[in-house]
Amino acid sequence: MADHPEEVLPRFVDLAMEITGGISAGLSLYEENPAPGVFRWRYLRGVLAPFENATTPRNFSPCGITLDRNGPVLSLHPERVYDWISNADIVVPEVLLVPLYLGGKEPLGTLWNRKGISTAATRAP
Repeated sequence: MADHPEEVLPRFVDLAMEITGGISAGLSLYEENPAPGVFRWRYLRGVLAPFENATTPRNFSPCGITLDRNGPVLSLHPERVYDWISNADIVVPEVLLVPLYLGGKEPLGTLWNRKGISTAATRAP
């Protein structure tokens, strides 16, 4: 990987999903602009892969809470609180988020791993 640094973050997501048995994982990378900032979904794996490059609000998301707390957050059914999740017709029974920082100070974003997720398209009738 030292010869191919562009492969580090995607591999990081793959390993997180593999180790935990999640059915979807990805990175929410923090972007300061437009203020007050957004998270851009990158390197998505599993059932949420079609949402690659989607953005979520910095101040109204589980990722924002994770950076604010500077520690792991386990969120159960965040679609009950965040309408942008439910509006996308996503059900998230459980998601584990871990904050990521560059040099321990500058926020990079979060690594998230979702278990038991479904969308309307994948739900049984």
